[in-house]
Amino acid sequence: WFVCHLLAHLPELWTTHNESLAEYRRLHGLRSATHPVPDLSREGEWLEAPLWVWTSGDPRRRRLFARHGAREIVVSDRRQFSARLPMTSDKNGPCAVEALRDVAASGARIRTRALFTTLFARLVLSDLFLHGIGGATYDRLTDVIACRLLGVHPPPFLTLTATLHLPIERNREEAVPSVREIDAELRRLTWQPERFLSERTGAAPSDEARELAAEKKRWIATVLTAENYRRRFLAIRSLNERLGAHIAARRALLEGQRETAARRQRNETLLASREYSFCLFPEKILRDFLLEKLPANV
Repeated sequence: WFVCHLLAHLPELWTTHNESLAEYRRLHGLRSATHPVPDLSREGEWLEAPLWVWTSGDPRRRRLFARHGAREIVVSDRRQFSARLPMTSDKNGPCAVEALRDVAASGARIRTRALFTTLFARLVLSDLFLHGIGGATYDRLTDVIACRLLGVHPPPFLTLTATLHLPIERNREEAVPSVREIDAELRRLTWQPERFLSERTGAAPSDEARELAAEKKRWIATVLTAENYRRRFLAIRSLNERLGAHIAARRALLEGQRETAARRQRNETLLASREYSFCLFPEKILRDFLLEKLPANV
């Protein structure tokens, strides 16, 4: 019934949605065309609805478009899916509801997008809706659309957020160099290899290495001119590569450390995420956490 109502009043909804969205962006100084949600588009007679569609044969969700006729609404993804929903002149939807059920029985799925899923939940299912920070941002827009399109003020929503990590032991080795630190060291190995000939190995550099370092020093001291610019650049680059061969063991060690650090960083990022669903947490941890955070008078 909700979806059929949206489709029956899509021209008004389409205009209200995009005008309200434009006002919201101006009010909040947003320049992005996709925030907080994209505009609904038009393709000739087809208006984009705030709905997704997919089929059992192609489960990737696609935008749903609708075209109004005298006694029906044609819905389509403009590729392969299409269905006809009968509609009376007064835009009442019992016939369309039955037809929509037949569409679902055929393996197609039509679902509301986030903003209108929340609108349905607030209008039909709740007297107070609990939002995270992101949802609360775009639901200010939901309030405006509901008032203008439906003539009602939705029940209020409450914004709350908390961070609770999964109770999984994590190995935090602060002494291990970070990926950024290792990358900086590798960069110095590439462009300043002469610094590492004895500074990091503890062994005296070979005669060849000392000669290469001295030649590079002479080139660096050479006054840069338009005539010698390219020759000087190529000479220093070549000397860096030849000097690099003398510290290959140091580079190999750092690259091994980088691989370990990158793996540890990926693991830490995954385990430290705050995006895991509540159902993955033990009940006691959730209960203790929530009761601890609630005010004493609640």
